[in-house]
Amino acid sequence: MQKLWILVIELIVPPETGFFHTVKRGYTALAYIIEGEILAVNGEREVSIGGRSTAIFDPEGGVIYLRTSEKPARVLCSPEGPLASR
Repeated sequence: MQKLWILVIELIVPPETGFFHTVKRGYTALAYIIEGEILAVNGEREVSIGGRSTAIFDPEGGVIYLRTSEKPARVLCSPEGPLASR
């Protein structure tokens, strides 16, 4: 059996700040918003995501950016990992 390691980071993003991470090509990043709301930016796409929702970013590589407005957000982020069905 092959082991699969998944990195999960809990972020508390203060008001009007952001977090960015570079994702390797072929890897898929995801963010689960526990509390608050974020603006998720991946390339030219921007999506507002509320609490208890998940954002899955395309495996094209590049930079993902999570930004808050006037309230903080609590986010679980898996910044990289190959996700594929077998």
